[in-house]
Amino acid sequence: MRRPLFPYTRHAPVDARRRRRESGATLVEFAYAFALVFLPLAFSVFTLGRAVFAWNGLSNAAFEGARTAAVNQSESAIDERVMSQAVSLGIDPVNVSVTFADADGMGRICTGGTSVALGCTATVTASHALPIPIVGTITISGTASAPVERTCPDPNSNPVLTNGSCLR
Repeated sequence: MRRPLFPYTRHAPVDARRRRRESGATLVEFAYAFALVFLPLAFSVFTLGRAVFAWNGLSNAAFEGARTAAVNQSESAIDERVMSQAVSLGIDPVNVSVTFADADGMGRICTGGTSVALGCTATVTASHALPIPIVGTITISGTASAPVERTCPDPNSNPVLTNGSCLR
């Protein structure tokens, strides 16, 4: 037979009283643990998902803008293409940057507009300010480059082109 640890005390009534007194303590402890651990973790996962969604959308929009810039150097056409690809983010033309550069140093004229030479590199960057509660706002951007494949003539001097578009 097993000997009690404290033979001169009565455990049964004390344990029953303690259990009655602490009957809701587990629920309260779970509520604290849930609020302090799980909710911030879930918030972080959702915020990371929003950031990845924004980055993916901006990268795709920048790619489409660079592809448009490769055949049509009109900045308004490039901005329009980028904004049409990132509708869910609601970016403005102010958040779209287009640059033309001589990537290999061959002395090409890459100033943008109608004086862009073949072989220049068009780089399009689209950015978006993503608001995050408590933390503030972070800026996410997507960048893409493409070589200029065809120069777009001035739409005002060429009567064949309509609506100022150079895409065929």
